[in-house]
Amino acid sequence: MTPERLVHDLLEGTGALDASAESEQPCEEANAQQAKPRRSLADRLIATPFRQFSAGLTSTKMAILSYQPVPRHIALLLMVTILLIVPWLVPSLLAGVLGIVAFTYLVLGHDFSCKMVATWFKWLKRRDSHGAEVVRARAERVSNRLTRWLDHLPANWTTGLYLPDFAIAEDFSEKLKSDPFGRLTGKAQNY
Repeated sequence: MTPERLVHDLLEGTGALDASAESEQPCEEANAQQAKPRRSLADRLIATPFRQFSAGLTSTKMAILSYQPVPRHIALLLMVTILLIVPWLVPSLLAGVLGIVAFTYLVLGHDFSCKMVATWFKWLKRRDSHGAEVVRARAERVSNRLTRWLDHLPANWTTGLYLPDFAIAEDFSEKLKSDPFGRLTGKAQNY
């Protein structure tokens, strides 16, 4: 800033500059175009939060546009979309799966179904022993919960109902270690 400009600004502030202002008309117009208009306090109070909101909106827009979806998010979005478009689809699929399992159990019979589940569990235990233990522990928890729930029912309702025990028996008695029918097979061969 030049000394002349400094004096000019000081005189302009007191109102003593009348004649010289007409001679510097082009400079005044240039400065008026460069200077921002003076705003009220309310405008200044509103402008700051608006600027912050605008900057936040811009950064949010950039984050959304630069997002690269992962397969898990795509699957979740697809499931939510299906649930919103066809809300009856999930209950009907669940009922269909349960119906197929019940139909298969009734057609194959109890013994063959149990044999299939035992074969599957042995295969899982060979392939992933930790996963098989997780499945066994979950089955044990469900069986224990059902047993506790059945204890609240009258005894004549649950008389012939026996739930499987999935607990690991670690210590067998001496009688259970030997085959209880081994003695009978030996006698049958002697006749």
